[in-house]
Amino acid sequence: MTKRTGRCAILVVAALSLPKIYGQQVDRSLLAAKYGPPAEEVFDIRRDLTLALLYSENGRVCKMELRPARNTSSVIPATLVQELVDEVLPPSIRGTPKREFGSITGAESFSKWAEYEGGTISQTGSDTRPTPQGRPLNPLAVIQHKTCRSSTELQTTNAACRSALFNQSGGSGVQGTCGQPVEDVYNMRPGITLAVIYGNTQQACRMDIRLARDASPVRVSLIEQLVDELVPLVLRGTLKNEGMTCNGACWITTDYENVHIEHDGGNPMADEGSGSVTPNSEAEQTVLATIQMKSCEVSR
Repeated sequence: MTKRTGRCAILVVAALSLPKIYGQQVDRSLLAAKYGPPAEEVFDIRRDLTLALLYSENGRVCKMELRPARNTSSVIPATLVQELVDEVLPPSIRGTPKREFGSITGAESFSKWAEYEGGTISQTGSDTRPTPQGRPLNPLAVIQHKTCRSSTELQTTNAACRSALFNQSGGSGVQGTCGQPVEDVYNMRPGITLAVIYGNTQQACRMDIRLARDASPVRVSLIEQLVDELVPLVLRGTLKNEGMTCNGACWITTDYENVHIEHDGGNPMADEGSGSVTPNSEAEQTVLATIQMKSCEVSR
């Protein structure tokens, strides 16, 4: 089942040799060249709906998730979810289910699950109104490869958003039908990922550096290093404002001409470990830093 010194002189040289980030041009090709193929890609497939492809280490599709589009609040009919599941993985390909069951939560929430030879499909069976908080945690449908580890260790399936997920390795056909990804997730360091939302010309509009729940604590100095890696100082423009907000841990904000940056600054009041950030055990991921490129139009 698979659907894959003179300081001035240094700054001048750096500015000339680095990719063109002025004008908000940290783009997808630059990120892929730096971090390798994305571990996760998200495509627009319908108004208000996206398809996320999560990959294994060898580049094969590990899992597909049908998710509400970012910022949508429209009710999504269960019939549309079923239609898209059948489009992504037609019944003729997935075969007859070996086991299946349904469950009811509350008065109006129904979900169903089916196991096939190569994997499982779980999906909502009721109409759904998405919430921003629930979007990444509660997909409308999940198609999971049985033997694949699904995590963000996790180029693309072939044949148009409706390819035989459980029988194919990676390719580039999804882009042919669904266009370029609107979001990607890259592996930056062990336990640290970069989630990117793209603009209309595949420039990175927003980048979130995240720490996995089971990852080791990271030093604040590493967070700052990763931010510098993405948007070097020489490319940010004039510093307009900076500040720090502390409530236990501290959050550091810097606002530049071309970019707005916020990052976790640790807990300066702690007796030890003040220079590090520990993952939140109650969340799948902890945001370490957010980078917002200015004058950037998101495609949706």
